[in-house]
Amino acid sequence: MFSYRCRSGIGGKLKLNVEDTGSGMTKQDKERIFSRFYRGNRCWAGNVQS
Repeated sequence: MFSYRCRSGIGGKLKLNVEDTGSGMTKQDKERIFSRFYRGNRCWAGNVQS
């Protein structure tokens, strides 16, 4: 499950809180998480809800 909350912060800045209670990431995924367009091996293993 993934959830987020946005609200106004101090000085007109945006405050964004993110919570993810999913299955987690492998060590390999963590090492490449900021590589452009990278998708982990388990990216298909869940449901997407909006």
